[in-house]
Amino acid sequence: MEKNHVQVRNTGLSGIKGNELLMLAVSFLSFITLGLHEGSLGVAWPSIRDNFNVPLDYLGMILVALTAGVLVSSFNSGWFVARINFGSLLVAANLIRAAGLAGYVLAPTWWLVVISAFLVGLGAGIMDSGMNTYVGARYGAGPLNWLHACFGIGAMISPLIMTALITTGINWRWGFVVIVLLQLCLALYFALNRKSWTSDLLYDNTQNGVQERARSSATLRMLVVWLGIIVFFFSTGSEIAVGQWSFTLFSEFRGVDVAPAGLWVSIFWGSLTFGRILFGFITDRIGATRLLRLGMSGILIGILLY
Repeated sequence: MEKNHVQVRNTGLSGIKGNELLMLAVSFLSFITLGLHEGSLGVAWPSIRDNFNVPLDYLGMILVALTAGVLVSSFNSGWFVARINFGSLLVAANLIRAAGLAGYVLAPTWWLVVISAFLVGLGAGIMDSGMNTYVGARYGAGPLNWLHACFGIGAMISPLIMTALITTGINWRWGFVVIVLLQLCLALYFALNRKSWTSDLLYDNTQNGVQERARSSATLRMLVVWLGIIVFFFSTGSEIAVGQWSFTLFSEFRGVDVAPAGLWVSIFWGSLTFGRILFGFITDRIGATRLLRLGMSGILIGILLY
């Protein structure tokens, strides 16, 4: 990978006006759209597998394809940003995601759904890494935490939307049509405003900014980095497993009706959103180390109860 340029800015939202405030709002909307897919997929899965007459565990194929797409784009995000204008990159990311989601809607065969999932992940990885870098560099840690909370907002409302469609007899594909339209709107916005979304936005040369440069090889020699990777591996794995399988577990194996099953999936994603917002305010008081211990303990207890 190329050298990474990480900026840390502590000014928060103070002094942000006009166009920069709009750009921050668009960043939040981008993460809401990322969450919309995450929350919809698990609720739609029983209908999807009935549609294509595939076994229950084939959801794993979609998740693996999504993850592969995210990994490919995330690991190469530095290379992309160094060679492609940031605005153009965001246009491409939204169009790739729209194409993948449209594949869900139009795919006549199962394997086209899997290929479409790879495209969805590919676009998501570009948007995720790009917007994380942009918001962290321009606005600081607080808005960055709110950016992640916006993902949770999308993941929280989408199970309710998909559940409403299913319970009223509307085909599950229409839930993804809504997300396709949102992705196309974002692509159009970035295309019309590419001059505002330049790669220079990712680097802050003001006196308030602190610039750090590190090669990936040096970073990966640090034990603390590997410990962080392991923690993140298991915590996100737990999040995805519970988020994607709960609806199927409740509705097909625990005798829960479709509507309350969808509601509980929404509550699960909503609890993540609430936690991100809450701990964004109190992390400095209780300390990051203590917060990590509490979080890991909570995940373990929750999995055992589940």
